[in-house]
Amino acid sequence: MSATKDREMMAEVLRREFNRKQYPVRSMRIQGCLILGCLLLLFLPMARAQQGSTTATVHLKNGLIQQVQIRAVNNNGIQWTGRNTPNPKVLPHSEIARIDFPEPDLWKQGNRFFYAGDYPKAIAAFSSLAKNPVGNFYPAPGNYTSRAQLRLIDCFRETGNAKGIAEVAAALKAESLPPTLRGQMDVIACWAELSQGNWEAAITQVDALEANPILPARSDLGYIKAVALENTGRTREAITAYGAAYTVDFGGSRELAKRSIQSAIQLLLAANDEGRAGELLSLVHTYAKVYNEGELWEGAPAKAVELLNKELEGTGNEAASAEEESESEGEGESKAEPKEAEPTEPADGKAKAKGKAQSKPAKGK
Repeated sequence: MSATKDREMMAEVLRREFNRKQYPVRSMRIQGCLILGCLLLLFLPMARAQQGSTTATVHLKNGLIQQVQIRAVNNNGIQWTGRNTPNPKVLPHSEIARIDFPEPDLWKQGNRFFYAGDYPKAIAAFSSLAKNPVGNFYPAPGNYTSRAQLRLIDCFRETGNAKGIAEVAAALKAESLPPTLRGQMDVIACWAELSQGNWEAAITQVDALEANPILPARSDLGYIKAVALENTGRTREAITAYGAAYTVDFGGSRELAKRSIQSAIQLLLAANDEGRAGELLSLVHTYAKVYNEGELWEGAPAKAVELLNKELEGTGNEAASAEEESESEGEGESKAEPKEAEPTEPADGKAKAKGKAQSKPAKGK
């Protein structure tokens, strides 16, 4: 019995000694696992960036152009390989002018919606594209995350969403865009001032930019200035600035021009200036006939609707009476002796009516 107890006690002593000697080993194993986990967390972003690759055309600032396989991108540059360069090399961003990447499907889809005027769907597509910087090789100059952000700004401009422009602009970095698109950043900054209600700052920035005659997006500048002027109570100046928005860059943003004309109409109606009645009438018909399929906007002031309908009715009555007069004159002339040709310029109101009779039916055809 005592021998059995002795054996048990000896076994217990050996177990304790074994565990004591094994403890440092276990501790080292635990420490090793922790270190490995930290390393994985540290290098996970770069590991993610290295997933996948794409063939792209790199335009260097020294004028050279090279087609390469881009393996990864970080804030310092791109990692690439080529036909004669099987081992990855790093090219700093400072040497790159731009990179032409293949167009993603979301980019093509968003552009189709954008040019069709379906801005909500375009915004959804470009927003999804902008949220994938790793897959789009951000921040390489020309990447489609930055391009999508810029296109989002275009969408918000078309819908008049200055706040949306400012939010996207805060995340957009000019150096991640191709050089040809970086010139828009100053105009975008004006939109940001407008979104924050900094009216005077917006006007000052627009005036400074308008001093450059080759600056693009002049319709943007006219609209930004007009909104700021309107909000500071300078109605006459605002109407003039809205005019710049729909005439200076005519053929540019259709939605921006349409919105500018609508605002100008509303300001002219509020001003009730008889001296500008002709301008108001012209704008009413321009909006309806050029921008809105013959109608004014929903909820348009009754006075504007009255001007549109009254002018159209008057034109129809004048044409009808002029046509009747022309027919009666034609019957009389067929029975009378031939007369000398009438002078080029009408001598009285009757001749003017005859001119209308000749032109109005032709317009109807």
